[in-house]
Amino acid sequence: SVAVLALVSGLFTLVSAQTYPTITADDVSNSTREIWCDQQKGICPNLCQDQTHADPVNNDCWSEDLHYECVCVNNVRPNLSEYSLTIPYNLCLQGIQACADNCGNNQDCANLCFSGKQCGASGPRRVNSTTSTS
Repeated sequence: SVAVLALVSGLFTLVSAQTYPTITADDVSNSTREIWCDQQKGICPNLCQDQTHADPVNNDCWSEDLHYECVCVNNVRPNLSEYSLTIPYNLCLQGIQACADNCGNNQDCANLCFSGKQCGASGPRRVNSTTSTS
């Protein structure tokens, strides 16, 4: 029916209007970039312990441009977009917020921004370091 077509068309327009801008270091305040780098450098050892049972061989972050390194032994590089408290995670969240901000007062549009994109939010597994003997 025409009413259903109009409803579907309206929903398509609303969904297709969701735009997640690419966030760069220039879009983020210096103090926020420093916090993000501290978080990034703090989570890297946990991820390397989780994936290689060793400390990282390279763990750095430059707040000026949000370039980062998290390299574990044997050149293992965790997929940082899958974890919270990483630069990719924070950039993703910032992109979602920018999408919602671009919606103005349209709450339906903003809700679609928040529900339409998932930022990785896994934490490293807890490694049990206790040993039992019998």
